[in-house]
Amino acid sequence: MDATRWREINELAAVAADTAPEERDAEQLAHRAVDVHRAVYPAGHMEISRALSFLGRVLLRAGKPREAEPALRESFDFGRKAFPKDNWRPAESKLFLGVALASQGRRAEGQSLAQAALKEFERVIAGLPGN
Repeated sequence: MDATRWREINELAAVAADTAPEERDAEQLAHRAVDVHRAVYPAGHMEISRALSFLGRVLLRAGKPREAEPALRESFDFGRKAFPKDNWRPAESKLFLGVALASQGRRAEGQSLAQAALKEFERVIAGLPGN
């Protein structure tokens, strides 16, 4: 199966996570998406970063910030290297990592990351055509 097909599977998993009757189903789909992306793409690829971010967000929504942190941290680390400088995805990962940390009681660290992410979003938006 080609990379485009796997991307479609990940997008379907995202829709399923939003509509899954139980959080456990969404988590299973998100973990599977990460496994599939790791099997299809080379280490450090931006699609793996996206799948990890998705997993982290699913775990945050399930009230599991401690479990979400490693996926979000790895997504953030990948994203800084894999995405172009003008891409918003690394800022997204940084923001959700900040939420995960703050949700664990590490408020200062989480707030610092979230504020830095917002500044990155502002920089990216300012660089968009028409701005």
